[in-house]
Amino acid sequence: MSLLESYKKKKHASTFFFFFSIYFLSLRPLLIFFGLDVIIPSYEFMYDFYPDIAKAHLIILVWVVLIVVFSKFSEPKNEAIRNTYKIEIINLNLLIILTTLISLMGAIFTSYFIIKFGSLSEFLYQVKIEKAMQGMYIFREVSSWALILSGLIFLYAKLSRNYFKTTIALGLIVINSAFIFSWGNRTTIGFFLFMLGLFYFTTFIKFKFTKVILSVVILVVVANGLRFVREDLHSEAINHEVNSLENMGAVTALSLSMHLSEYDGLVLASRDVGKRFDYRYGEDFANGFFAWIPRFLWPDKPQTHNTGLWFRQVYESEKRNGWPITAVGDFYVNGSWFLVIFGAILNAFLLAILNKLSHKSLIRDYLIITFSVFVLGQGIDTGFIQTIFLKFIPVVLVVLALKIQLSDTKHILDSAKIEQK
Repeated sequence: MSLLESYKKKKHASTFFFFFSIYFLSLRPLLIFFGLDVIIPSYEFMYDFYPDIAKAHLIILVWVVLIVVFSKFSEPKNEAIRNTYKIEIINLNLLIILTTLISLMGAIFTSYFIIKFGSLSEFLYQVKIEKAMQGMYIFREVSSWALILSGLIFLYAKLSRNYFKTTIALGLIVINSAFIFSWGNRTTIGFFLFMLGLFYFTTFIKFKFTKVILSVVILVVVANGLRFVREDLHSEAINHEVNSLENMGAVTALSLSMHLSEYDGLVLASRDVGKRFDYRYGEDFANGFFAWIPRFLWPDKPQTHNTGLWFRQVYESEKRNGWPITAVGDFYVNGSWFLVIFGAILNAFLLAILNKLSHKSLIRDYLIITFSVFVLGQGIDTGFIQTIFLKFIPVVLVVLALKIQLSDTKHILDSAKIEQK
């Protein structure tokens, strides 16, 4: 199974998994291999580091091959031909009302914290740099729920060719994106736009490669632009200019801005685990399993399940933000090759289950791609359980609250009626 095969067969979970794997595990090493950049942080690699890269790539190879083999092995041998595609009947007006109310809640929560800290710039700085809102990110997720639900409104409005409701959906997307960005979060916005765009282009209209490429370019430009806006707000908060990207080479700046440097974290972690720091023996996954429990209910809850946070402090103890080391890196530092193999098989079976459920109905597909993008990503990681509780389950509950009504045959549309590739 590959990205192209998954895409053609509309196996959404595998499509997004392989995309994120290529994005996080393949692009950055190409830049390094062709001499356009060096591994970050450069002061840790003032030597011939290619043996370290070879080790990291062996870990990646084992991870990817096992996932491909076992996910293929877990799929039904004789897959049924999917001739119909269900468009569930929902109360779109009710969905708009619920999403608007959730959007309003998110706006109120975020506005309260901005006022509390005195300004948007100070709030963003405290959230992103000082981690002052640690344990309170549930309030940020309210706008994320509304954003994801706005995408569902957009799809149904476009399907019914209701331009007024389409405009409402786009307005909700813009508003919720703005409040999410107030927390310094670009990733949720970028992933959502990519998810919605790809699903729309491949399900509702004829696929045009040029449109997809143009959309991706625009998304990259917007993401980098938001990074500079965020740094301007940081500068305002501390009364001096912050140029964390402008003082770097263009390739390094782009890699950091687009989170490609997770690969660098994997190289560094696989080099030093068991030498500079001990294996975690599953501690990060154990912490992540209970991370969804609010701190006010469990005051002694472990401070973090985030591997990248403690990992960076091994090298730069004064820093509060972390160095992510990819999903496979989380498994490796928590249990060496044994957990890498176990994690690959676990991911493969999960992908097989999601693929089996894909391309049967609009809402099911939308929930699957939401899960695939925001929860699974490049693979199960230490924050997997927490993300399910904080970002996915609330959206599912709202969808279920709409009391979706299915019809045996009347409302089943032949998939050919929807323009597809």
